[in-house]
Amino acid sequence: MVGTELATSMSYHPQSEGQTEIVNKWIEGYLRNYVAGQQRTWIKWLHLGEYCYNTTYHMSIRMTPFKALYGYEALDYADLAFGDSRAPKAKDWIQDSQDIMKILKENLQTAQNQQKMYADRHRIERSFEVGDFVYLRLQPYRQSSLKKKGGEKLKFRFYGPYKIIRKVGEVAYELELPQESKIYNVFHVSSLKKTLGQHIAPSTELPPLDDEGLLILIPEQIIQTRERKLKNRVIREYLVQWKELLPEDAT
Repeated sequence: MVGTELATSMSYHPQSEGQTEIVNKWIEGYLRNYVAGQQRTWIKWLHLGEYCYNTTYHMSIRMTPFKALYGYEALDYADLAFGDSRAPKAKDWIQDSQDIMKILKENLQTAQNQQKMYADRHRIERSFEVGDFVYLRLQPYRQSSLKKKGGEKLKFRFYGPYKIIRKVGEVAYELELPQESKIYNVFHVSSLKKTLGQHIAPSTELPPLDDEGLLILIPEQIIQTRERKLKNRVIREYLVQWKELLPEDAT
């Protein structure tokens, strides 16, 4: 009745879930910067962080999240907590809380300005046409290895090239992936790189991924075993060679 529509996200592009990701990032930054010296009492100040975020003016929506949700501005924290209380300790606590929130709002605004400045530095405007061939950047999940491996930076970062068959919105493109591919074929422009040159031989090789874009790992053989102590017990670990992966990818 209110015109709500489902907006699907794109593979390998956390910015598509911007609202969720930015709140998680803000909470992490708030806890890191404010309770760094008193980590055991972080929960004592968490409600102030929540109130500060919900009552801070957001440039993107041009209002506070509280007003966007409820339709009116939130009460002042002092009125919300006690109103006109005559208890001296209550007034002191309210004053301390207001001082803290003033600092939090200033820090939040400074952090937002810095994040925007850093993000704009690395932002590149790019666009493609239907029929262009592009390389696709994939970062499929790999299990953390028990063995320290070298050369991670020298491994493949782009696959393809693949043909663009449709433009989806302003910043997403649909690619012509191999038929056996199980991953969603719409990607954000930041995951694509235009193919240069006249001789283009499309590749049909993609890493083995499941429906959720995670790397399919099928154990082939055990290469090594080792034991290590964990508190009061000894555990055994196995170095596994995975099918269709290189030996150096064993975990």
